[in-house]
Amino acid sequence: MISLSRLASDFAVRLFRATPFASEELDRLAAQMQVLQRLPKDPNQRYYCTVHAFKAQTFGNIIFFQTDFKNKVPNKQFLAAAAHEFMHVQLRTSWRIIVRFFLGTLLSVIAWWVLLTKSPLLMLLGFNSLVSYPLTLDAGASGIFAIWLFIALSQSRSFELACDKGAIKFVNPDDLIGALIFGDKCEGRYRANYITKRFRSHPPTSLRIRNVRSAISEPP
Repeated sequence: MISLSRLASDFAVRLFRATPFASEELDRLAAQMQVLQRLPKDPNQRYYCTVHAFKAQTFGNIIFFQTDFKNKVPNKQFLAAAAHEFMHVQLRTSWRIIVRFFLGTLLSVIAWWVLLTKSPLLMLLGFNSLVSYPLTLDAGASGIFAIWLFIALSQSRSFELACDKGAIKFVNPDDLIGALIFGDKCEGRYRANYITKRFRSHPPTSLRIRNVRSAISEPP
């Protein structure tokens, strides 16, 4: 039986129109970080190039790299970026975010539905009427979705900082910082406002650099 993880990975490969490539250098780094056993057994199904905008992205147990980023970034910085992605595999961050987000959304929508159908106050106000009930249910579900999206993205940013800290145990911190800066140059400057800072999956590069530098001075 094909595993759910394999199905999800195959879907991501098709979605991103990705091209696989094998890399003994990446495999050695993965083995050093003790994540090689979590990657697909076939070396040709572990790493992929894609034209999509992200520089590097982990989906389950496979890793995507933007083609231009992979081809242009200095090799040490590329390996540092890969080390960050291997930390995502080690911490299982993609699955943790997906499971918590969808499970939380499902439970919250159920709770909202129960509240609408069982709450005497809401029933007295007419929220269970044929006209207002569907609209109220949709509005409530949308609000809950937005709340959980905010929580999931906040958790995603925390994972990014944690993976940066974990990666520099295996690669030079300056190489990771260089990869972050190089990635910003590839996509151009992005000026985030108050809202977009909190609804992005990644923290600002300046914060990530400060995070890496502070981790260097931390006692082992």
